[in-house]
Amino acid sequence: MVEKDDQNSISKDSQIKEMYNTVMQRFGQHLMKGIPDYLKKHSQLKRQNVLINKLVEVMRQVAKESGNRKKKIERLQALLASTEFSKQMLSNFDPIPLPIQPEIKINGLIPEKASIFKSALLPCRLVFRTTENKDYTVIAKTGDDLRQDQLILQIISLMDKLLQQENLDLKLTPYNVLATSCKTGFVQFIESTAVADVLSNEGSIQNFFRKHSPKENAAYNISPDVMDTYVKSSAGYCVITYLLGVGDRHLDNLLLTTKGNLFHVDFGYILGRDPKPFPPPMKLSKEMLEGMGGVNSEQFQDFVTLCYTSFLHLRRHANLILNLFSLMVDANVPDIALEPDKTVKKLQDKFRLDLTDEEAVQYMKNLIDVSAGAMFAAWVEQIHKLAQGEGKGEGEGSLEQAPQMLILSTLVHPIFVRVVVLLNAANDKGYTHTVLEEVKGSIARRTDGLEDFTPRKEREAYNVRIVLTGVTTSQGMIPGERYLELMNSDAVLVYLQKGYHEMKVIRF
Repeated sequence: MVEKDDQNSISKDSQIKEMYNTVMQRFGQHLMKGIPDYLKKHSQLKRQNVLINKLVEVMRQVAKESGNRKKKIERLQALLASTEFSKQMLSNFDPIPLPIQPEIKINGLIPEKASIFKSALLPCRLVFRTTENKDYTVIAKTGDDLRQDQLILQIISLMDKLLQQENLDLKLTPYNVLATSCKTGFVQFIESTAVADVLSNEGSIQNFFRKHSPKENAAYNISPDVMDTYVKSSAGYCVITYLLGVGDRHLDNLLLTTKGNLFHVDFGYILGRDPKPFPPPMKLSKEMLEGMGGVNSEQFQDFVTLCYTSFLHLRRHANLILNLFSLMVDANVPDIALEPDKTVKKLQDKFRLDLTDEEAVQYMKNLIDVSAGAMFAAWVEQIHKLAQGEGKGEGEGSLEQAPQMLILSTLVHPIFVRVVVLLNAANDKGYTHTVLEEVKGSIARRTDGLEDFTPRKEREAYNVRIVLTGVTTSQGMIPGERYLELMNSDAVLVYLQKGYHEMKVIRF
């Protein structure tokens, strides 16, 4: 149903719509001519479709409502409690399977619990009432193509089952997603907090755990079960998001539960695509490491072991995962549709099937080292926080007031690089001239001379060419070319007065 309504897919092949319509008609006819249980299924599918269409219409009406978010929420609750879109109220109807999780039966919505998230697309928080008189919360979205999220969550669920078959439970959270069209869908709501909010409100991940699951005389005064869950889930998602090439990872789309489950949301970039240049192989921030007790802790060693163990297990099932992705090349999933002929190759490269198990273990350890020491990723995370309005405001530390060359100094501090700064400065007469200066950076000290190039005027801009010669990790020096291969990126981001500027890393 989603594919036949996708105008992009239809424009590529005029027979697509006809093919999917034919399949749907034959399926419906087969159910109608079948045994009574088939007729029941057919009736349930029709009622589910009616429910979805009503909810989509409600959300569209809410989006048209003028006024602030509070007024929109009031309008949403009123529409859910009324009979404006049908003779039968959405708040009370005969039981049907919940579309996003059919094994659960629902018999109505709870209007007073409905809300709207703070987002430009106005996703709605809807609470269904189950036949067991429990609440089931979903996020209803319009304007979002959730097919890619649905695919990735299905693959994560599959990987979770494969690992559990090997008696390896990494406490993953493959929540349910259902794309009902190429622009609408539903996402299961998991009670959790963004890691960015955890750090903002509690100061650290460990403080968050101590608040919700304290235990005296345990390591860090945190319940051992909670810490175990955190370490396992962190390892599982590090490996899985690396294999699937999930991009745009920041602390706002990493969520944490009070029981210790860390999980990722928002899979708008996969197979190596990332809006942020120079991303690390996996999201492993300093704050996440500190949550385990640091790189010298016993918990971090367990994390490393879980990473390479799960990597080895999933490599043994690589053919299954690759075959499933090969079936999706014509499904018009956004990041697959970009380069469908390269989809399987991109995924296959991540498995490194050319390596022996011993070599694969060392490879994963190197990836962890590179990710844990990715200071540039930490810098981009700070820029993301500032862009989201989480900085210190107008004073020191705000995006507008940050000294450009000081930021660059932070960028080159942890790695051996050669930096060429090209300054295009507007002089008092309006003419431009170019100043070319080479500055050498070192791991041992802050780069000398950068403060000399602090901009004097807002119109000044910098073009920075960075030649990477090597990176130091706990495993020793990694040559520049090898580091770029591990990072899977060719680009560096440099902050300018008016925004971002992207430059290519020069390979050598």
